[in-house]
Amino acid sequence: VMAVGDVALAGGGGDYPSMTRAIPGAKEGAHRWLENVAPVLQQGDFTMGNLEGVIGDASLVRSDGKAGTGAGLIRMAPEAADVLKQAGFDLMCLANNHTMDYGNDGMIQTVTHLERVGIVASGGGRNTEEARRPAVLERDGVTVAVLSYSSVFMPGLFPCGENKPGIATVSVSTSYELPGNVTYAPGAPPRIVTTAKREDSEKMEDEVWRAKARADVVVVNWHWGLTRYANSFGSGLPIEDSLFYVLGYQEDMGRAAIDAGADLVVGHHPHALQGIEVYKGKAICYSLGILTMPFLMGANFGESTVILKGHIDRTTKQLTKVTLVPAIVPPENVQPRVAPPDEAHAIVTELNHRSRKYGVTFRLEGEEIAIA
Repeated sequence: VMAVGDVALAGGGGDYPSMTRAIPGAKEGAHRWLENVAPVLQQGDFTMGNLEGVIGDASLVRSDGKAGTGAGLIRMAPEAADVLKQAGFDLMCLANNHTMDYGNDGMIQTVTHLERVGIVASGGGRNTEEARRPAVLERDGVTVAVLSYSSVFMPGLFPCGENKPGIATVSVSTSYELPGNVTYAPGAPPRIVTTAKREDSEKMEDEVWRAKARADVVVVNWHWGLTRYANSFGSGLPIEDSLFYVLGYQEDMGRAAIDAGADLVVGHHPHALQGIEVYKGKAICYSLGILTMPFLMGANFGESTVILKGHIDRTTKQLTKVTLVPAIVPPENVQPRVAPPDEAHAIVTELNHRSRKYGVTFRLEGEEIAIA
């Protein structure tokens, strides 16, 4: 199993970058944005990423439902599906805060174009049945089921319905507790308490349990957490000075997914690399960062990212270990590339820092990062 974080092939204003160079070893017409990492992605038997946006033609009408959130709208041309397939992707997660940017028609076109090239969609679809069912992939007698959820979405517009296109969601409530020393230290920030809606949490756990009953390995993708931009938008701080951190509900839901039978939890949305927890011997990756999002050039989200490798024993059909391929997303062109040793060591240091809360450490073994 190979997994990456956020993937978009669109420039500012939804413009699709021109396809000018081919990915080495791939079919003609592959996009230059992924040429440096395609050889790695193509190694996977089950390669997945989070599709950050809509794939559709210029006839799509933008949704007004996100006005005032500070978030943009993302549309990629139909050829983006071909590029993703040629780069090595087998599955794309649609459960996120951009898949409904162009309403129901945008979702339908996105699923249709992915199906056209043989990429499986997870977490989004034409109705509830499509959006919430596990996407099952099979290779050499090994089955992997993938469930995808988003806790970042516009109520009403984004969730799927019996006859409504949309995404699989888990709602979260937020409350704020004043610190005890606020009278002594005016301006001390409140403690943020986040809790997943119980009904949604139980539904997720049941879906994971059912998926595990029919597949050897279950992967849960989750679009969650905060970006530096969101904190900057709320606090007034510059993006580079804005904090981003794992929220309580993420830890609760990641562990609940493992308890229900998931073998791996892959997070995205913060647009930066975050910590990894090992819970009951299984990895919860809170954010793998960005693989590529051209419209974020120079946005100070950080250059570090990783390509996750989940190694499956073909005899036992169990996921036995997780390693990471360190990569860099240069802010000047946002074309991801595998990190050389000096940059890879810096990524190891970053992972160790962000994962220290969970007691997890990492080390560089050859060209990959291993859990120590």
